[in-house]
Amino acid sequence: STHIPQLLLIQQEGTYLVWIDTSKLSLQGDYLIHFLGKEAKMGVNNGSVFGMEGKGFIRMNISCPRSILVDAMNNFKEVIGKLS
Repeated sequence: STHIPQLLLIQQEGTYLVWIDTSKLSLQGDYLIHFLGKEAKMGVNNGSVFGMEGKGFIRMNISCPRSILVDAMNNFKEVIGKLS
C-alpha cells in the first residue's frame, strides 16, 4: 500500500497467492480484470469467482522469478495510477 495507496494487500501466510483489495478503484470485477490484462499485460483472477467473500478483490499468483514480479508490479503501479 506504500507504492499503490489505492490498494490493500491482504497479509499472506506462506503462500504464492496474493489477495488484493481493489474496492477503492473505479473499475471492479471483470472490467478491472480485462483492463489489467490489456493495459498491464498481467493476468489475475476476479476474487468473486471464489465466492461472495472475494467480491472487491483480485487474486494474483506471484510464483515466478523475482525479476518478472518486479516488472509486473511496476506495470501494475503505472496502470492503477491511470484509474485515479
